[in-house]
Amino acid sequence: LLFGDLPVRGSGKDVEVVPADPKADAARLLKGFAARAYRRPRPEKELLRFLPVIEGRLAAGASFKEAMLAGYTAVLCSPEFLTLHAAPG
Repeated sequence: LLFGDLPVRGSGKDVEVVPADPKADAARLLKGFAARAYRRPRPEKELLRFLPVIEGRLAAGASFKEAMLAGYTAVLCSPEFLTLHAAPG
């Protein structure tokens, strides 16, 4: 679920994820994760709004795994995930 079909080396906490195209793979994985996390239809723009978090971590030298976990954490901490916006009544 977290890393899709990407090759994974190692085990436990020492797992290394090997993306073929880090930017494209990050966008694809984030979009799938966010869609499942929200459990309701969301615009693609909203699903990908956390991509800069991942790209920033990669630019700072984080591993692909660490960058994706930062992006997933941002999704799970977002107000849109934590609260339900329903119409009154």
